[in-house]
Amino acid sequence: GLLLLIVLCNIAICILLYKICYLISEENKILSTIIMFICDMTLITHFIVSRPQIFSYITLLGLIYALELYIHKKDKKYLIWIPIISFIQINMHASLWIMLFLFILCYVIDSFHCKNLRLQGYEKKPLFIAIIIAILVGFINPYGYKAITFIFGSFLDSYMRIFIKELLPFSINNDLCKHMAIIILIIGLIYTYFREGNVKVRYICLFCGTMILGFMAIKGFSNFILVAFFPLAYFFKDMVPKDLRNVFLPVQKIINIIFISFACLVIIGFGYVYITNKNTITLKHNAQSAIDTLLRYTDKEDATVYSSFNDGGYVEFRGLKAYIDPRAEYYLKKNNGKADIFKEFYDLQ
Repeated sequence: GLLLLIVLCNIAICILLYKICYLISEENKILSTIIMFICDMTLITHFIVSRPQIFSYITLLGLIYALELYIHKKDKKYLIWIPIISFIQINMHASLWIMLFLFILCYVIDSFHCKNLRLQGYEKKPLFIAIIIAILVGFINPYGYKAITFIFGSFLDSYMRIFIKELLPFSINNDLCKHMAIIILIIGLIYTYFREGNVKVRYICLFCGTMILGFMAIKGFSNFILVAFFPLAYFFKDMVPKDLRNVFLPVQKIINIIFISFACLVIIGFGYVYITNKNTITLKHNAQSAIDTLLRYTDKEDATVYSSFNDGGYVEFRGLKAYIDPRAEYYLKKNNGKADIFKEFYDLQ
């Protein structure tokens, strides 16, 4: 069931990526499919895991799609989605709620018309109203303002950076960082090549902003991937044919069927094989035999298992109380108000 949910979320990510590319490329199907495929494969390789962040990828892409629709269609109705997305994000993955507004900021900057700075300029009043409502909606959650503010103290905690590798800064010795460095170089050169054209400032802001986040903590590169690829659809919209039927007229039906089928099979097949073989999702947990033994001789209600940071989730899944689990922020005294379990766990190592 969990694996199926991840695959369904990945399909939703692919659909949104395709929709965004299709919109800004002026309905270029081939280019949209290629960019969607490359972007999703990069996400699957590093960041599609059984964690709430996969829902955040959907909401962040949904936000971008709504904003692009507002700009291209000049219709205020699409801004209704901004408060809705804000509500979904704060209640499903609060730690990335602030990321919505960092993305929105890039669109706010581009909403001011200035030829010298190449700012596009579009109607700001409905956009600002939607943003204010989205901020207020963010407080509609079980924890109120604390759901919004807790991330700032947690992110800077020194013990968090010891145990959680994704909070480490950029390092060229890291395989993920090497991959990101190559992507930054290639896309950076593309931006440089098109610098004389009408490059959208919002795309430059998204690219640079998320790149800086990735340098600060490598988990930020997940957001970088979301926004780094789709602007290429705008750059190459006139260089790639818009429809296969214009290229392969004699065999248009066969080519279309093969192309669509191949794309779907590769995305689903590669994603399934890769995800099921990754260490981040295992069908059998390393602590399974230990927990099986404990359950034979202990009462679930009375026992508390001295679990490790990574095994705590599985301990709780089996119905036992865990000393600590991967919800790292919860075990910091500044958040729980009782004890600094995370520091104690570090000292006991």
